Amino acid sequence: MKKKILCLGMTAVLVTAMWGCGKSSTEEKKTEETSTESREENVEETETEEMDEPAVEDLLEDVQQAQTQQETKMNGKAVIDIPEGFKEYLAPSGIYVTGKYPEDGSNIYIVTSPLYGELPDEKGYKNEMNENISSQVGEKVEITLKEYEKTTVDGCDAVRAVYTYSHDGMKFTRLEYTVNTDITTTIAYTQVGDADWMDEYEESAMTMRIE
Repeated sequence: MKKKILCLGMTAVLVTAMWGCGKSSTEEKKTEETSTESREENVEETETEEMDEPAVEDLLEDVQQAQTQQETKMNGKAVIDIPEGFKEYLAPSGIYVTGKYPEDGSNIYIVTSPLYGELPDEKGYKNEMNENISSQVGEKVEITLKEYEKTTVDGCDAVRAVYTYSHDGMKFTRLEYTVNTDITTTIAYTQVGDADWMDEYEESAMTMRIE
């Protein structure tokens, strides 16, 4: 009987020991997992810290480049790709005429001047064009302003306008841009009479940029 009790006692000790080992093993496993997670978090934090500084430097460099580009634009002038069929007249005049000039008097002119200042509103623009063209042709001219909008070219303030006027029995249609950087650039596309250049003019205007 005593032997049986001893055996049962030993069995209980073994069972208790086995459960105790199982609990210890689980706790060690959890400790290892927690330690691994902690190490991974530390690695991620270290990588983030290592990446933060270059990322900020890259952003700063991008901002500085953008500022430099904008400053360059503000110091430049508006330029375009000249449509096919036009050539410069007495270079470097900035005046481009058709291959059929003078039969087709349609032309493009690009002129720069000291900074205009604040660009005019629609009424002011119309009045100014009336005065300018009247002065050029030597008689009073009234333009018909068909389109007018304030816009930008490469981030620089600009006005786009389309207007018509008549002089000496001929009708003139003009697409005109006035662009402000540190100077004012005027680009005027003029179609004379029955010529058909407006599509080419619009395509050329889409290439406008500051250089």
